[in-house]
Amino acid sequence: MKYKPVPDRQPAPAEYCLCTKPERKSNKATRRWPAATPDMRVRDDTPPTPRGLAVALLFALAAHRLHGYCEHGHWLNDAQGASLAADWLARAKNALPLAERRRLSALSDQLARQIAGSLSREAGLYAAHEMMEALDPNYHSELAQTMLAECEKLLDDKPCPSG
Repeated sequence: MKYKPVPDRQPAPAEYCLCTKPERKSNKATRRWPAATPDMRVRDDTPPTPRGLAVALLFALAAHRLHGYCEHGHWLNDAQGASLAADWLARAKNALPLAERRRLSALSDQLARQIAGSLSREAGLYAAHEMMEALDPNYHSELAQTMLAECEKLLDDKPCPSG
């Protein structure tokens, strides 16, 4: 069976076409998002250094531990922390040996207990919330910056046995 050619048709008016959007004049004054400023964080897709990865993981584990304690009154054990570390690393497409994950888990436990011991419950809840929010790279927090510095200091004080 042969198909007959379709006769030429006039295109549908733009108001009936579902594939076109109405023309909108560009007006910079009505732009919804501001242009990037020097103090705005821009996503950086360069791979982290091993040290940066360890600091970030230590911070994330301490945030989760502190949050769990302040919200529910229970501390994660080292095995749960190492498992959480493996999940966090897998989401970021990174990996660390089990011994290093356990070491960072133990350090995060030490840091989280130190923070919880030095703050009231309300201040601990606030700190845990700020740290959990700071896991989003677009969230800026003075408290989180201070905690990251503490994580770096803790790693400097207790370096990895293999290096």
